[in-house]
Amino acid sequence: AFALAFCSTKDTKQVIKLYKEALDEKPEESDWLFGLCLAMEKELRVPGQNDDKDIRDLEKNLRHVVKIDSTHYQAKIILAKRLVMKEAYEEADHFIKSALPDNEDDFELSATKLEMLGALFERGCMSKLYKNHLEKAIEKYSGALSINSSSEKAIHGYSRCILQRFLNARGKGKDNDDLNDSRKRMEKMKNSSFVPHLLTLARIYSEIALLENDESKFHQSEELYERIIKKFINKKDKVYQLCEGYWHYSVFLQKHGRKKKDEVLLRK
Repeated sequence: AFALAFCSTKDTKQVIKLYKEALDEKPEESDWLFGLCLAMEKELRVPGQNDDKDIRDLEKNLRHVVKIDSTHYQAKIILAKRLVMKEAYEEADHFIKSALPDNEDDFELSATKLEMLGALFERGCMSKLYKNHLEKAIEKYSGALSINSSSEKAIHGYSRCILQRFLNARGKGKDNDDLNDSRKRMEKMKNSSFVPHLLTLARIYSEIALLENDESKFHQSEELYERIIKKFINKKDKVYQLCEGYWHYSVFLQKHGRKKKDEVLLRK
């Protein structure tokens, strides 16, 4: 089950089945139960699989993990995310705070913990709990990068947050130093096959091209969008990624006033 958990989503049902069989023998094994939770959450990300009963079962299992092991910060953070998603903000805040140390100076030096907290604070719905949720996310991702400067999760999360903060502050006199810093970090992953990495870098190039009137950044962004579309154009099981690439490319062309090229792209 552990090995299959790192495979594609088509193996998720088998992972869930194996974990459940193992837990029939040892129902209080927290690592196995948390593995089941990860597989269940992965299954819920598949379009059309967002079943209410499965969501309730996942929440129940996460609570059980925390009950067995009160120090299990991963379960607390994922449970907090699920609670925020159903607008149970007060209880979500309780689990977020219990995943944090009483004294920030004693913060456990774990890049994974900081990355998970960064991803949680980054979510738009977290603004209902913390007005400065984006700054909190940047702080956590920065902490993760101070421990592991090559972490792709932390680099990508940090860069997404910086890009969003830049977009939020448009027209308010904020300079582009942080955006250029994110560009340099993301360029380490410009040959990545992971679409979100490419989309984030393409959007950063696009904003810098507009800000600095830099045609070279426009072409770099355009190349990334075209690479995404070329990668998925003939893959029937990757329609979502293809549509996402087309949509972002279309928005990009409209921003840069390439109306005729956008019309050709939309006809495709």
